[in-house]
Formats: sequence, structure tokens, C-alpha cells
Amino acid sequence: KCTGQIVDVPVGPGLLGRVVDALGNPIDGKGPIGAIEHHRASLKVPGILSRHSVNQPMMTGLKPINALVSIGRDQRELIIGNHQTGKTFIAINTILNQKRWNDGRDEEKKFFCIYIAVGQKCSTVAQLIKTLSWIAVGLHSFNCFVLCFIPNALIFIPYL
Repeated sequence: KCTGQIVDVPVGPGLLGRVVDALGNPIDGKGPIGAIEHHRASLKVPGILSRHSVNQPMMTGLKPINALVSIGRDQRELIIGNHQTGKTFIAINTILNQKRWNDGRDEEKKFFCIYIAVGQKCSTVAQLIKTLSWIAVGLHSFNCFVLCFIPNALIFIPYL
């Protein structure tokens, strides 16, 4: 159904610890996302020269990756590879490793991770949600992640 409006998505701290679809609608059964702003989905991305330089490392919890790949705060990281090679394991381990930074009171040191599952099977995403929820039960204030599920059919939204 055509709305005649540009697609906007919710942004803000209300998304932390939630699972949303490609349009930012909650799909985790925890009710509506409260007190957030909406921004256009297709904003112009700032050029590389206008971005802040990455000067603070982010530890993944995996020594070989920390040694070979420098991942920094405020950096986007694309993890690609063949089927069943541990891409999800690396991402989830990195999210869980941020607990030590997020338990402190210093807001400047906190890391927030966004995991986007593009084209994955629903069962895989459901298992991922179950794993994160199970681990989060033992951790107070473990809301440093947002999981966005984008099924194959929604990949083409910008072209409709």
C-alpha cells in the first residue's frame, strides 16, 4: 500500500535490547518501543573526511581477531564468509564481550552494538534471539544490542 511518504525509521535508546524488522517495528513481543525519534531511512551518509577518526579499539573477545583485524569504536564492520564458518559466533561473542564496558557508570565508555541479520532464515534468527535472551537473564542492564531482522523479500524495499 502506497503511503506517499518517505520511509522513516525509529532511532534512540528505546531500541536497545529490542528486536525489530527492517522498518523498525518491534517483533520481539515486548510491546511498542517508547519515546523515540524518527529519521528518514535514506539520509545522505557523511563523507569519510567528515567522520571522526577511529582511535579507541573494541575488543571482540577473540585474540586472533583482535590481533589481525583492528575494530574500533563507532566503526561499522561487515562480516562475510562461507556458510557455517562462524560469522554469527564472532558477532555475538563481540556483543557479549562489551558487558564489561557497559556495566560501568561512565556513559562515554559504553558500547552499543547493532546486529543486522539480512536474508537469514527465521529459525536462525529465532535461535539467536533465544541465545541473547537466555544470556541476558543473568546480566543486569544487558541492553547493549539491537537486532534487526531483514528477510530476503524486504531487501528490495528501497526499489519499490
